Amino acid sequence: MPQFAGETYKDFLRSDSKQHLANFFGFDEKWKSYPQIRENSYILSCDDSGTPCFPISQYYEILEVIRTTQDKERSAFFEKYLNTRVSLYFSHRRGECVALRGESYFRNFAETPHLKSVIRGDLIQDIEILNEIVRSQESTSLPSTFILLVLDHIKNNIFRVMYAYLEESLFSTYPFDYHTWIWLDLQAKSVWEMYLGSVLGLPGVEIFQINPNPLVELMDNLQMDNLHKIKELDSVKTLSKFCYTVYANSSNDESFDCCIPLLYGGIEIPYALYSWGTMVSEKGSLFSSISPVIFSLNRVLKNKISPESFDSRGIIDLSQITLPSIQEEIENSDRTLIVDNSFATGYSARLVYESLKNKYISSVYIAVPEIYLEGLQMLYHNKGYWKGKDLYLSYQYLYCSPVGNYTTCFGKKDESRVVNRVHQILGDTKYAPMRGYDFDNTIAHSSSLHRYGFNFAIAQLTGETWDVKQLAPKNKGLSWIQAAYNIAHELQKQGCQLNGLSKRDFAHRLCREKEKYINYSKESLSLIPSVIQDVLAYSVSDIQVIISNNRLLWVKTVLQYHNMLQFFQYLICEDKAYCTLTNDTIPLSGKPKPYTHGFMEASNYFNLPKLSVFYGDSVETDQTFAQSVGAQFHLIR
Repeated sequence: MPQFAGETYKDFLRSDSKQHLANFFGFDEKWKSYPQIRENSYILSCDDSGTPCFPISQYYEILEVIRTTQDKERSAFFEKYLNTRVSLYFSHRRGECVALRGESYFRNFAETPHLKSVIRGDLIQDIEILNEIVRSQESTSLPSTFILLVLDHIKNNIFRVMYAYLEESLFSTYPFDYHTWIWLDLQAKSVWEMYLGSVLGLPGVEIFQINPNPLVELMDNLQMDNLHKIKELDSVKTLSKFCYTVYANSSNDESFDCCIPLLYGGIEIPYALYSWGTMVSEKGSLFSSISPVIFSLNRVLKNKISPESFDSRGIIDLSQITLPSIQEEIENSDRTLIVDNSFATGYSARLVYESLKNKYISSVYIAVPEIYLEGLQMLYHNKGYWKGKDLYLSYQYLYCSPVGNYTTCFGKKDESRVVNRVHQILGDTKYAPMRGYDFDNTIAHSSSLHRYGFNFAIAQLTGETWDVKQLAPKNKGLSWIQAAYNIAHELQKQGCQLNGLSKRDFAHRLCREKEKYINYSKESLSLIPSVIQDVLAYSVSDIQVIISNNRLLWVKTVLQYHNMLQFFQYLICEDKAYCTLTNDTIPLSGKPKPYTHGFMEASNYFNLPKLSVFYGDSVETDQTFAQSVGAQFHLIR
């Protein structure tokens, strides 16, 4: 197998240059590289595969808009199409949900007879719907989500055809026509611009018709084996973050002669980048020409690319991995940008990088949207790699910081936050992957307020005066609802009729009345200076999280009042978990501390790193919780 001379990434990790890698990955600036797209809830509510999805209530709203803005015939036409494209599923975090990508988007996974003709029919129907929207000038009255769905499916099949066409032209006898390629390239750019406009809700984005005939004719002449493949990265969320990062890291006068995607995983990336430049960035697009190269380490391992294609230095001739007219574009370039879908080993991007620099181009740059940290961790701990793979790409070759987790369409996912896991992998003992804090008597002196709040709530519901400190003294450290159940139980033992309510209903009413009381009393609550000083001592790039048996509204209200919310990225409470960076809120059904169920629900949803240390005031609940999740415990007295 071809090898590069000099350092490998493993050598780099063992060197004294670890801080350079940390600086490159942008630890101190990591949150600044994320676009703040908050207006469109369906974008921020992507599932693990990057598929846009939303609660079923929003789906019914879309149907209602279609039914009320269209005539009966067109409404039935659009509604029937919509139901063939979405998929309904149940999320334990959000309940009944709808994903904009259903079976038709992932046809290649299904055992469908005559699959090619089915995909062909899908494409024709998608374009027919788009053209009907344009003809009837309904793009302004229809929900943007509906138009996004149509464009998403068209875009998917355009890239299927594009990949298959390039693959067959290079590795089989199918003739390559440069004009056909230019037509495909323009179609992909146009659809991605319309798609991005729908995603971001950009004003004045024109939706226009597409002629399906050339695309369908081309599809008919291609082999199903290549159409069967799917792009590894087609997550609008990850691509948006990546585009933001690339343009934020480029200077105003910076540009490239061409962008070189490595297929097939990288096929969509340059079109996302190009559209971001034309639609969002004031700088305009960083390039105009897209020049695909078909290369990956897997192709070499599977003898799709012959080992004889490499010279003694491990350099490959460009003619082995791209088509003549595209090769000519690359050779005439002075500055190029290579993009690949992920940083798994760095082998593919580095080899193409070295091959271009050795023979053709002086200035070559690399950018990737995702990074595979499990592989990096295995190498760091000397566990080898699959089939002899090694990491060949070090930070100095990359044009911009990688963005996001490594997620393929096959569900392979690194379950950690990129920046924090890199700190762990590099053995940086001074860095805490995630620091957690209890709230009551850890962040704030709040026990007495909870006591008065429950006393107030009992009086409101029963008309009687009780003191929960004497009534249920073991309530310390319990969640609101658990404490309320205890109080209801003790009141019944004392002969209280609970205002005619069951214990369950009484407990929930008790919590609601208590919440009203303490929300009006937040001004009387003081924070604990020593702990706050500790919180403020850490950079905002560090992940700090509150894990509390309080309710989210209460914790959030107090932190906002004291201007402390910005120092905590996540609030994991009795009823809900909240991300302060994206405003994403999810209900929690699992038990709160000292159990780990609720915490793990939030951790899995937000892909949190390991909790390294937890600060709390209770040995019974906080220390037990910390030990259960493998974190160090610091007792606050």
